[in-house]
Amino acid sequence: MTRFRNLIAISILALLPALAHADSFTYNVNDSFANFNVTGIIMTDKDSGTLATNDISMYDIFLSDGSRTLTLTQINSQDLVVGNALTATSAGLFFNFNSGGLLAFETPFIGSGTNYLCYQGRGGGCDDFNNAHESIDLGRDGQTGQQLSGNRQIASSTAVTPEPESLVLFGTGILGLAGVARRKLVG
Repeated sequence: MTRFRNLIAISILALLPALAHADSFTYNVNDSFANFNVTGIIMTDKDSGTLATNDISMYDIFLSDGSRTLTLTQINSQDLVVGNALTATSAGLFFNFNSGGLLAFETPFIGSGTNYLCYQGRGGGCDDFNNAHESIDLGRDGQTGQQLSGNRQIASSTAVTPEPESLVLFGTGILGLAGVARRKLVG
């Protein structure tokens, strides 16, 4: 009986990584304002709580101001999170525009002065706008921005919740394996 319990314990330990959450969480960005559009994805390594720069694991963001376009990725740009304005939930990414924080994606590097997407709280820091806003700058055309306030969802989650039937099937499979292992140990 002890061998059977040990086998079950080892099996459960071996399966824990497969049962754990994924290492990254994908969020869809889809903002459309009068003067510009922002679409794409942002991936994070956390799906809850306050996010920092190192929590953004990947991004692919397309910017358009009607005459120019730009795609920001980790290959051609940098990202920066300042303060605690950026938070993740199972529903999406949220930015608190009433805070003093900011979230920026800029090519070729943060601080180069052009080619960026910025979510800026009341504290400033991205561009010439002094108020809380989302803005882009493409090819030194000047900033285009949209004033915003409050804690707003800037990206929606793409997480898929497992169906109950899948979980039941997985559980019965584990029980079946345990039964086969028990028969081999006993018989």
